[in-house]
Order: sequence, then structure tokens, then C-alpha cells
Amino acid sequence: VAAKGGAAQLLSESFVARFDGEAVPVLRRVSRVEPAPGNALWIVALVDRSESVRAESALATSVAELAATLESMADAVLVVDLAGNIRNFNRRFAALWDLPEEMLVLHADDAVFDWLRGRVESPAEYERRLAEIERDPALRATDTLRLRSGALLERTTAPQLARGRPIGRVFTYRIVAAGAD
Repeated sequence: VAAKGGAAQLLSESFVARFDGEAVPVLRRVSRVEPAPGNALWIVALVDRSESVRAESALATSVAELAATLESMADAVLVVDLAGNIRNFNRRFAALWDLPEEMLVLHADDAVFDWLRGRVESPAEYERRLAEIERDPALRATDTLRLRSGALLERTTAPQLARGRPIGRVFTYRIVAAGAD
């Protein structure tokens, strides 16, 4: 392909067969060099990607397991990073807050947070408490939120840790008392 198109370099992922017949994932780099005019050579370099492919597969499995765990929880769950960006949530969270699908599909974090603020009975108090929570990444807290619908929610939050350090926050919500709607 590189020879026909005259490209100076080709970089691709591929498989090669080892001496025992096993297919090995590789990163293949084909480069054209011309040490003398009209005398082109092609250099092919292969980098074994077996370990990174195994790691990627393990990561994909772990992500799938975490997603299944998140969805199996009885509580509504929202996960944010330290900057307050939404990293994950479950369907119960979207249903509890009656979030429009387009906000979730578009990953419109600001719109989601505006929506939540608009659903609580006391938006100013809600914002004040969130600011307190954000100031202390290690804080664990439980609060009660009253929605405009009259529903009463329990919100629990805890830091999300990686290697013992906060990397975000997990919020869980459960209905304590149903509202009028």
C-alpha cells in the first residue's frame, strides 16, 4: 500500500504470526528511505502490543463490571470529578431527577446542574451546601433535599478515591417521602 501510494510512512496496528503460529498484535511502522536517488528502501519496524492489548482488555472488562454495578444499585448515583464534571451516573439518577434525555446524550453538565437546582425547593440553600461539600474533597455528608414536587430525598456524598487521594465525589440519592406528582 505504501509503495503504490508513494507515502513516506505508514503506521498501523496489525497482527503477525509468531514461529509457533500464534497471532501477535503489533504496531507496524513502514518508512521509505532513499539513501541514493532512485534507490528507495523500505524499513519495517514492529512493536509487540501483546501487553497493552491485555491491559486494554482488562480495563474494558473492569469498566463493564463497574457499569453493571452502578446500574444494579437501588439508589440513584452521580459521580463527578474534582472540577465538578459529570463522570458517570446510573439510570435511576436520570429517572429520579426526571432529566431530559438530550442533556444526558449531549453530556451537558451545566444544563444538568441547572436542572437539579431548578427541581429543589430552596435553590440558594442547595447551592450553599454544595459549595461547602466542594470545599472539602474528603468530606462525607448526608443531607435532606425537598423537591418542588414535595418529594423528600436523602443525599449522601463521599469522596471517590484513587490510591488514597480524592479524585472526585460520589453522590447517592434515595426517596425518603414521595411528592405530590
